[in-house]
Amino acid sequence: MIEVYLNDRDCTSFSAADAWAVQNCVSYVGVSITDVSDVSFAYDEVATYAFDNSADAAWFTLTWKAAK
Repeated sequence: MIEVYLNDRDCTSFSAADAWAVQNCVSYVGVSITDVSDVSFAYDEVATYAFDNSADAAWFTLTWKAAK
């Protein structure tokens, strides 16, 4: 399993990234969102997107992390 992490500065809509992954990545497993506001001054939430294929994980990363 390959995990890609996005924080609320990387991505303004975790649900949009989830919907994109469902449509574009065959090996997409799902997302879990964790509230980190109590322990982080920089972020409120971190989303963990899981993939079974490194190519899908790389494509997702390039699309959502690099597209700032």
